[in-house]
Amino acid sequence: MKKGFSLLEVMVAVAILAFSLLTLINFQGQSMFVVGRAEKLTLATFLAGEKVAEAINVIEKEQAQQGVFSEDKSDGGTFDKPYDNFKWSWHMRKVEIPVPVSEDASPMMAMVKMVTDQIKDQVRELKVTVSWENLGKEQSFDIVTHLTKI
Repeated sequence: MKKGFSLLEVMVAVAILAFSLLTLINFQGQSMFVVGRAEKLTLATFLAGEKVAEAINVIEKEQAQQGVFSEDKSDGGTFDKPYDNFKWSWHMRKVEIPVPVSEDASPMMAMVKMVTDQIKDQVRELKVTVSWENLGKEQSFDIVTHLTKI
């Protein structure tokens, strides 16, 4: 009787090895995709933070020069090289809180109305969006903050 592996045993072992290697290669490809997406998202976060600071400076400068707090203001564009594949936009809008409708003319409702009017006059929402294209699909990252009249 001869000792050794039969052809069938060798073929099964090679098939298991091939399947295992293909699975590992697939995981490697997926991890590269995830790392690339995380890298773009991290970069977009830093770029969005930069645009938030710039937008706040523009708004505060305008407020100091003109003495008014704009109700609606927008801007947009692309970043300078090497980040020119990222687009940015920001929009500032008035914050309006709906007042509950009530037949009651109580002091509490008058107070609620006064507070919501103050918020509408003194608070603005600033939304900064950074977007980029990844594998033919547009991806984006938003930062929303609120500004108060100085």
